[in-house]
Amino acid sequence: MRVPYPFATQPAPAEARLGEALVRSWRTEGAFQVAAEELAPEAQQAFAAGERFFARPATAKARYVSNLTYAGYAAPGEEAEATEPDRCEAFTVCQDIAPDDPRVREFWPCHGPVPWPDAQYRRAMLALADRLGEIADRVLRLVALGLAADDPDVFARLTWGGWHSLRVLRFEPRHAQASRTEATTAAAPRIDDGLLVIVVRPGETEPLTVLPGVLMQYMTCGLLPPAPRESWPQAAERLAMTYFHAPNFQTCVRPLNEASRDEFVHYGTHFTTTYMRRFPARATTLRILAEDRLSVLAGLRRQAARAASLV
Repeated sequence: MRVPYPFATQPAPAEARLGEALVRSWRTEGAFQVAAEELAPEAQQAFAAGERFFARPATAKARYVSNLTYAGYAAPGEEAEATEPDRCEAFTVCQDIAPDDPRVREFWPCHGPVPWPDAQYRRAMLALADRLGEIADRVLRLVALGLAADDPDVFARLTWGGWHSLRVLRFEPRHAQASRTEATTAAAPRIDDGLLVIVVRPGETEPLTVLPGVLMQYMTCGLLPPAPRESWPQAAERLAMTYFHAPNFQTCVRPLNEASRDEFVHYGTHFTTTYMRRFPARATTLRILAEDRLSVLAGLRRQAARAASLV
Protein backbone atom coordinates (compact mmCIF):
# COMPACT_ATOMS: atom_id res chain seq x y z
CA MET A 1 0.00 0.00 0.00
CA ARG A 2 1.23 3.50 -0.83
CA VAL A 3 -0.30 6.68 0.61
CA PRO A 4 0.59 10.35 0.01
CA TYR A 5 1.90 12.67 2.70
CA PRO A 6 0.88 15.03 4.18
CA PHE A 7 -2.27 13.11 4.98
CA ALA A 8 -5.23 15.30 4.12
CA THR A 9 -7.43 16.37 7.00
CA GLN A 10 -10.58 14.31 6.71
CA PRO A 11 -13.79 13.75 8.65
CA ALA A 12 -13.39 11.26 11.49
CA PRO A 13 -14.98 8.31 9.62
CA ALA A 14 -12.62 8.79 6.66
CA GLU A 15 -9.59 8.98 8.97
CA ALA A 16 -10.71 5.77 10.65
CA ARG A 17 -11.03 4.05 7.27
CA LEU A 18 -7.52 5.17 6.31
CA GLY A 19 -6.25 3.88 9.65
CA GLU A 20 -7.96 0.56 9.06
CA ALA A 21 -6.29 0.34 5.64
CA LEU A 22 -2.86 1.00 7.18
CA VAL A 23 -3.43 -1.67 9.82
CA ARG A 24 -4.61 -4.11 7.16
CA SER A 25 -1.49 -3.43 5.11
CA TRP A 26 0.73 -4.08 8.13
CA ARG A 27 -1.08 -7.35 8.80
CA THR A 28 -1.00 -8.64 5.21
CA GLU A 29 2.22 -7.13 3.83
CA GLY A 30 4.21 -6.20 6.93
CA ALA A 31 4.68 -2.61 5.76
CA PHE A 32 3.19 0.27 3.82
CA GLN A 33 4.77 3.13 1.92
CA VAL A 34 4.38 6.87 2.34
CA ALA A 35 5.10 9.14 -0.62
CA ALA A 36 6.65 12.19 1.07
CA GLU A 37 8.33 14.16 -1.71
CA GLU A 38 8.35 17.26 0.48
CA LEU A 39 10.86 15.47 2.70
CA ALA A 40 13.39 15.33 -0.17
CA PRO A 41 15.53 18.36 0.86
CA GLU A 42 16.12 17.03 4.38
CA ALA A 43 16.74 13.50 3.10
CA GLN A 44 19.20 14.67 0.44
CA GLN A 45 21.21 16.69 2.96
CA ALA A 46 21.24 13.82 5.45
CA PHE A 47 22.40 11.28 2.86
CA ALA A 48 25.10 13.66 1.63
CA ALA A 49 26.33 14.10 5.20
CA GLY A 50 26.29 10.34 5.69
CA GLU A 51 28.30 9.74 2.52
CA ARG A 52 30.91 12.29 3.60
CA PHE A 53 31.28 10.73 7.01
CA PHE A 54 31.53 7.13 5.81
CA ALA A 55 34.17 8.18 3.27
CA ARG A 56 36.56 9.01 6.11
CA PRO A 57 39.31 6.55 7.07
CA ALA A 58 38.29 3.84 9.52
CA THR A 59 40.58 5.21 12.22
CA ALA A 60 38.95 8.63 11.94
CA LYS A 61 35.41 7.26 12.12
CA ALA A 62 36.27 5.13 15.16
CA ARG A 63 36.82 8.27 17.23
CA TYR A 64 33.12 9.13 17.17
CA VAL A 65 31.95 6.86 19.98
CA SER A 66 30.91 7.43 23.59
CA ASN A 67 31.06 5.45 26.80
CA LEU A 68 27.86 7.14 28.02
CA THR A 69 25.49 6.53 25.12
CA TYR A 70 25.08 4.06 22.27
CA ALA A 71 25.02 6.98 19.86
CA GLY A 72 27.91 7.22 17.44
CA TYR A 73 29.82 5.03 15.04
CA ALA A 74 29.66 1.23 14.88
CA ALA A 75 32.08 -0.59 12.60
CA PRO A 76 31.23 -3.74 10.64
CA GLY A 77 31.64 -6.69 13.00
CA GLU A 78 30.75 -4.84 16.19
CA GLU A 79 27.21 -6.08 16.76
CA ALA A 80 26.96 -9.54 18.27
CA GLU A 81 23.64 -10.68 16.81
CA ALA A 82 23.87 -9.62 13.19
CA THR A 83 24.08 -11.93 10.20
CA GLU A 84 26.54 -11.68 7.33
CA PRO A 85 23.98 -10.43 4.75
CA ASP A 86 23.27 -7.50 7.10
CA ARG A 87 26.91 -6.48 7.18
CA CYS A 88 27.21 -2.70 7.37
CA GLU A 89 28.70 0.18 9.27
CA ALA A 90 26.40 2.54 11.08
CA PHE A 91 26.13 5.85 12.86
CA THR A 92 23.36 5.93 15.46
CA VAL A 93 21.76 9.19 16.52
CA CYS A 94 20.16 8.82 19.95
CA GLN A 95 18.76 11.59 22.11
CA ASP A 96 21.45 14.25 22.58
CA ILE A 97 21.72 14.80 26.34
CA ALA A 98 24.11 17.47 27.61
CA PRO A 99 26.85 16.38 30.06
CA ASP A 100 25.50 18.68 32.78
CA ASP A 101 21.95 17.31 32.48
CA PRO A 102 20.78 15.86 35.84
CA ARG A 103 20.11 12.48 34.22
CA VAL A 104 23.72 12.24 33.10
CA ARG A 105 25.03 13.33 36.49
CA GLU A 106 22.80 10.75 38.18
CA PHE A 107 24.26 7.92 36.04
CA TRP A 108 21.18 7.13 33.98
CA PRO A 109 22.25 4.45 31.47
CA CYS A 110 22.42 5.46 27.79
CA HIS A 111 22.26 9.19 28.58
CA GLY A 112 24.90 11.51 27.22
CA PRO A 113 25.85 13.72 24.29
CA VAL A 114 25.95 12.37 20.75
CA PRO A 115 29.57 12.29 19.48
CA TRP A 116 28.79 14.34 16.38
CA PRO A 117 31.39 14.33 13.56
CA ASP A 118 30.71 18.02 12.86
CA ALA A 119 28.02 20.70 13.09
CA GLN A 120 26.80 20.15 9.53
CA TYR A 121 26.26 16.45 10.18
CA ARG A 122 24.34 17.28 13.35
CA ARG A 123 22.06 19.78 11.62
CA ALA A 124 21.29 17.44 8.73
CA MET A 125 20.47 14.41 10.88
CA LEU A 126 18.35 16.31 13.40
CA ALA A 127 16.41 18.05 10.63
CA LEU A 128 15.56 14.71 9.02
CA ALA A 129 14.73 13.07 12.37
CA ASP A 130 12.36 15.92 13.24
CA ARG A 131 10.45 15.55 9.98
CA LEU A 132 10.26 11.77 10.33
CA GLY A 133 8.96 12.22 13.86
CA GLU A 134 6.12 14.37 12.54
CA ILE A 135 5.16 11.67 10.07
CA ALA A 136 5.41 8.98 12.75
CA ASP A 137 3.09 10.88 15.10
CA ARG A 138 0.50 11.21 12.36
CA VAL A 139 0.77 7.55 11.36
CA LEU A 140 0.38 6.41 14.96
CA ARG A 141 -2.82 8.40 15.39
CA LEU A 142 -4.24 6.85 12.22
CA VAL A 143 -3.19 3.38 13.39
CA ALA A 144 -4.90 3.96 16.74
CA LEU A 145 -8.09 4.91 14.88
CA GLY A 146 -7.70 1.85 12.67
CA LEU A 147 -7.40 -0.34 15.75
CA ALA A 148 -10.51 1.31 17.26
CA ALA A 149 -8.50 2.22 20.36
CA ASP A 150 -10.46 3.92 23.13
CA ASP A 151 -8.03 6.84 22.96
CA PRO A 152 -6.79 7.85 19.48
CA ASP A 153 -3.84 9.59 21.14
CA VAL A 154 -2.79 6.51 23.08
CA PHE A 155 0.50 6.19 21.20
CA ALA A 156 1.18 9.94 21.23
CA ARG A 157 0.97 9.94 25.03
CA LEU A 158 3.65 7.24 25.14
CA THR A 159 5.98 8.95 22.67
CA TRP A 160 5.89 12.47 24.11
CA GLY A 161 9.53 13.27 24.75
CA GLY A 162 10.22 9.89 23.18
CA TRP A 163 13.55 8.05 23.06
CA HIS A 164 13.59 8.22 19.26
CA SER A 165 16.69 7.30 17.29
CA LEU A 166 18.03 7.34 13.73
CA ARG A 167 20.54 4.90 12.26
CA VAL A 168 22.56 5.87 9.20
CA LEU A 169 23.66 2.67 7.44
CA ARG A 170 26.34 2.01 4.84
CA PHE A 171 26.50 -1.53 3.50
CA GLU A 172 29.65 -3.22 2.34
CA PRO A 173 29.80 -4.25 -1.32
CA ARG A 174 28.70 -7.82 -1.89
CA HIS A 175 32.12 -8.90 -3.12
CA ALA A 176 33.66 -7.64 0.11
CA GLN A 177 31.13 -9.61 2.14
CA ALA A 178 31.76 -12.77 0.14
CA SER A 179 35.52 -12.54 0.65
CA ARG A 180 35.27 -12.56 4.44
CA THR A 181 35.90 -15.75 6.37
CA GLU A 182 35.72 -14.68 10.02
CA ALA A 183 32.77 -15.77 12.12
CA THR A 184 32.18 -12.32 13.60
CA THR A 185 29.18 -10.58 12.08
CA ALA A 186 28.17 -7.00 11.71
CA ALA A 187 26.09 -4.09 12.86
CA ALA A 188 22.75 -5.08 11.38
CA PRO A 189 20.15 -2.57 10.34
CA ARG A 190 17.38 -4.60 11.92
CA ILE A 191 17.03 -3.23 15.41
CA ASP A 192 13.25 -3.06 15.39
CA ASP A 193 12.88 -0.89 18.46
CA GLY A 194 9.99 1.33 19.40
CA LEU A 195 6.45 1.49 18.13
CA LEU A 196 7.21 1.99 14.47
CA VAL A 197 10.16 2.16 12.11
CA ILE A 198 10.57 4.32 9.02
CA VAL A 199 13.08 3.25 6.37
CA VAL A 200 14.46 6.05 4.19
CA ARG A 201 16.25 5.26 0.93
CA PRO A 202 18.24 7.62 -1.32
CA GLY A 203 16.49 9.27 -4.23
CA GLU A 204 13.81 11.92 -4.52
CA THR A 205 11.20 9.49 -5.83
CA GLU A 206 11.76 6.78 -3.22
CA PRO A 207 8.81 6.48 -0.81
CA LEU A 208 9.28 5.91 2.90
CA THR A 209 8.65 2.38 4.14
CA VAL A 210 6.76 2.30 7.45
CA LEU A 211 6.96 -0.83 9.61
CA PRO A 212 5.56 -1.84 13.00
CA GLY A 213 8.13 -2.04 15.79
CA VAL A 214 8.49 -4.71 18.44
CA LEU A 215 6.48 -2.68 20.97
CA MET A 216 3.58 -2.42 18.53
CA GLN A 217 3.47 -6.20 18.57
CA TYR A 218 3.38 -6.16 22.37
CA MET A 219 0.73 -3.45 22.60
CA THR A 220 -1.53 -5.22 20.09
CA CYS A 221 -1.02 -8.65 21.68
CA GLY A 222 0.61 -9.99 18.53
CA LEU A 223 -1.86 -8.53 16.01
CA LEU A 224 0.86 -6.37 14.39
CA PRO A 225 4.20 -8.22 14.52
CA PRO A 226 7.49 -6.73 13.26
CA ALA A 227 7.85 -6.70 9.50
CA PRO A 228 9.43 -9.51 7.46
CA ARG A 229 13.12 -9.24 6.71
CA GLU A 230 12.55 -8.30 3.05
CA SER A 231 11.07 -4.91 4.03
CA TRP A 232 14.29 -3.77 5.65
CA PRO A 233 17.31 -2.20 3.94
CA GLN A 234 19.41 -4.73 2.03
CA ALA A 235 23.10 -4.76 1.20
CA ALA A 236 22.42 -3.90 -2.44
CA GLU A 237 21.12 -0.49 -1.37
CA ARG A 238 24.55 0.69 -0.21
CA LEU A 239 23.16 3.51 1.93
CA ALA A 240 19.92 3.73 3.92
CA MET A 241 18.52 5.19 7.11
CA THR A 242 16.16 3.75 9.69
CA TYR A 243 14.22 5.95 12.10
CA PHE A 244 12.73 4.48 15.29
CA HIS A 245 9.79 6.24 16.95
CA ALA A 246 9.78 5.17 20.55
CA PRO A 247 8.23 5.85 23.95
CA ASN A 248 9.81 8.08 26.55
CA PHE A 249 12.69 6.41 28.41
CA GLN A 250 10.59 6.41 31.61
CA THR A 251 7.38 5.11 30.02
CA CYS A 252 5.67 1.93 31.16
CA VAL A 253 4.12 0.25 28.13
CA ARG A 254 1.10 -2.03 28.45
CA PRO A 255 -1.15 -3.65 25.85
CA LEU A 256 -3.95 -1.50 24.47
CA ASN A 257 -7.05 -1.33 26.66
CA GLU A 258 -5.20 -3.07 29.50
CA ALA A 259 -4.00 -0.06 31.47
CA SER A 260 -4.46 -1.85 34.78
CA ARG A 261 -2.41 -4.89 33.79
CA ASP A 262 0.35 -5.71 36.32
CA GLU A 263 2.90 -6.67 33.67
CA PHE A 264 4.50 -3.91 31.62
CA VAL A 265 7.58 -3.04 29.59
CA HIS A 266 9.70 -0.22 30.99
CA TYR A 267 11.09 1.29 27.82
CA GLY A 268 14.36 2.45 29.37
CA THR A 269 15.06 -1.09 30.53
CA HIS A 270 14.06 -2.53 27.16
CA PHE A 271 16.32 -0.13 25.25
CA THR A 272 19.31 -0.52 27.58
CA THR A 273 19.27 -4.31 27.74
CA THR A 274 18.68 -4.59 23.98
CA TYR A 275 21.74 -2.51 23.17
CA MET A 276 23.88 -4.15 25.86
CA ARG A 277 23.09 -7.53 24.36
CA ARG A 278 23.85 -6.40 20.82
CA PHE A 279 27.00 -4.47 21.71
CA PRO A 280 28.56 -6.49 24.56
CA ALA A 281 32.11 -5.17 24.00
CA ARG A 282 31.22 -1.51 23.41
CA ALA A 283 32.60 1.02 25.88
CA THR A 284 29.05 2.05 26.80
CA THR A 285 28.16 -1.49 27.90
CA LEU A 286 31.38 -1.90 29.85
CA ARG A 287 30.81 1.36 31.70
CA ILE A 288 27.22 0.44 32.57
CA LEU A 289 28.52 -2.76 34.14
CA ALA A 290 31.58 -1.23 35.81
CA GLU A 291 29.57 1.56 37.46
CA ASP A 292 26.59 -0.66 38.28
CA ARG A 293 24.25 1.57 36.30
CA LEU A 294 21.83 -1.36 36.07
CA SER A 295 21.00 -0.68 39.72
CA VAL A 296 20.17 2.90 38.74
CA LEU A 297 18.04 1.51 35.91
CA ALA A 298 16.17 -0.77 38.33
CA GLY A 299 15.41 2.23 40.50
CA LEU A 300 14.16 4.17 37.48
CA ARG A 301 11.90 1.27 36.58
CA ARG A 302 10.39 1.23 40.08
CA GLN A 303 9.94 5.00 39.95
CA ALA A 304 8.20 4.78 36.57
CA ALA A 305 5.93 1.99 37.78
CA ARG A 306 4.85 4.05 40.80
CA ALA A 307 4.17 7.08 38.61
CA ALA A 308 2.15 5.02 36.15
CA SER A 309 0.01 3.59 38.96
CA LEU A 310 -1.03 7.12 39.97
CA VAL A 311 -2.28 8.11 36.52
